[in-house]
Amino acid sequence: MTARLAPTNATSSGVRLDPKVIKSLRRRKNGPGLVFLLQWGLVLTSTGWLVWSAMGTEWVWLAMLVHGGMLTLPAYALSHETAHGTAYRARWLNETVLWFSSILYMEEPLHRRYTHTNHHTYTWHQNLDSQMPFDLPMTLRIWVLEIAGLSYLASESGQPDAFRPADDLTHLGSRDRRFISASLSYRATGTNGLCAVFTHDP
Repeated sequence: MTARLAPTNATSSGVRLDPKVIKSLRRRKNGPGLVFLLQWGLVLTSTGWLVWSAMGTEWVWLAMLVHGGMLTLPAYALSHETAHGTAYRARWLNETVLWFSSILYMEEPLHRRYTHTNHHTYTWHQNLDSQMPFDLPMTLRIWVLEIAGLSYLASESGQPDAFRPADDLTHLGSRDRRFISASLSYRATGTNGLCAVFTHDP
């Protein structure tokens, strides 16, 4: 027997927030985000030094794991918030950090923004949500692939998520579509380049 899934949101869950609290939470500032960027830069410098110091030893893999985590997780978070335009008050700061963080995360910034907008328009609607990580209903096989990271590897080695049928980019101008298509190869090229650097035996 298959369980019937019902969509939930703040209203159906009985969550209530004072409008004044919501307004205060939505107030944007430049300062906190700039402080975060400075802290992140210091962390990346430190973990990058760890990788450099560990080169040629068995500790390099652990150092790379730490550095990779400190690089990709904040880059993803920054890319997400700046795609929404909520990280900074100044629009130029949002745009600059969106491009910088998205490229670090190996994701084309315009593609990131448009597919994420699509995701919020069609959240968890099969064949419409372009960022839906797995199909429903969830099966044991899909769950194992997800927690092991194998579904991501399959999508990267096969059909990139940029070309999922659910991605509706037809509303974009031809210039934007050409730019997105041309720059998607960056992800594969960058990944292959990094692998070559770290697996090269001098």
